[in-house]
Amino acid sequence: MAAPRFEKLDYTEKSSEEMLAQSHAFYLDVKGRRTVRDFSDRPVPREIIANAAGKTVRKQHDVTKPQGVRGRNSDNSKLADLLSWEPSVTLEEGLAITYRWIESQLAAEGRISQPAKVG
Repeated sequence: MAAPRFEKLDYTEKSSEEMLAQSHAFYLDVKGRRTVRDFSDRPVPREIIANAAGKTVRKQHDVTKPQGVRGRNSDNSKLADLLSWEPSVTLEEGLAITYRWIESQLAAEGRISQPAKVG
């Protein structure tokens, strides 16, 4: 896996009022619960997430309950255009790296036993 490429972002000075307004707007936008599916540009089956965690998932459907959203994914083309940036790792690689990091942090804090061996 290639090392991430970092690009310098332009900095624009803003007043305290502008920064406060922008940060509040950002907070309102992200305060809702999000999943990896909200940010992916393609459908993300639960198996991808389970594989990243090295877990087996048993599906259990209760057909008497509402079904909910069948799927969702984002169009990241504007992000790519504005920032001239695209991910350097696949969704699967990024999930596995993130999961292992979170697991190692929890293990270091003694909140879980040793991290599982994935791979």
